[in-house]
Amino acid sequence: MTSQSHHAPSELVARLVAEHAAMRMRTVDDHMFCGSEQCPAPGAFRLQLFTSAGVRPVVLAVQTIEDEPSLINRAEEYASVAWRCHRPNDTEPPLWIQRQLEDLDDDDSPFQLVTFQVAGHHRLTDPRWHQLTAAQVEQLLGQPADGSRGDGYRPPPAEPEEIPVHEVTLVADLPRPSPFRQPRCMPGPRSWRHLLFWRTHPAWPAS
Repeated sequence: MTSQSHHAPSELVARLVAEHAAMRMRTVDDHMFCGSEQCPAPGAFRLQLFTSAGVRPVVLAVQTIEDEPSLINRAEEYASVAWRCHRPNDTEPPLWIQRQLEDLDDDDSPFQLVTFQVAGHHRLTDPRWHQLTAAQVEQLLGQPADGSRGDGYRPPPAEPEEIPVHEVTLVADLPRPSPFRQPRCMPGPRSWRHLLFWRTHPAWPAS
């Protein structure tokens, strides 16, 4: 879908909703769709696909802030993957609606219609975000939208707790000091023997 910046955002949204509003059925509801094949963080979100004969499909993507990378940062990649995986034979991508939740109980975050430039088959660029009301989403889908994360959500595993580790290191293995303005105060020894002497003799003359 090509974004058109010469339209005011509200005018563009109203036109797209009016043009594509239809009764659709939800044919896919994947609560843990992976929107990227990149490691180590593929990015997961709930993907709902709404389809009907003769009308353009619509994807509703819902994610929490824990599901990194976010829908905001990877919108074009996630939409491209959804197009390739679920509508591979379509010449244009599904309409893309997304909702980024602060937490699982978030009922206030808005829906957004994201428009793209089509850079090739299954390849989208230049995302533009346009806010949608719940009524506009319902009009577009032909049914009320479920904007929750879904019962099949699996939160990411907790980060392991960091455990400090102390290691004994020889003085000779310590980094060599670099002179800073006054070489006599911070001499740079030429060998590990000089370094060892400098580290173990507190009577070393100070500047």
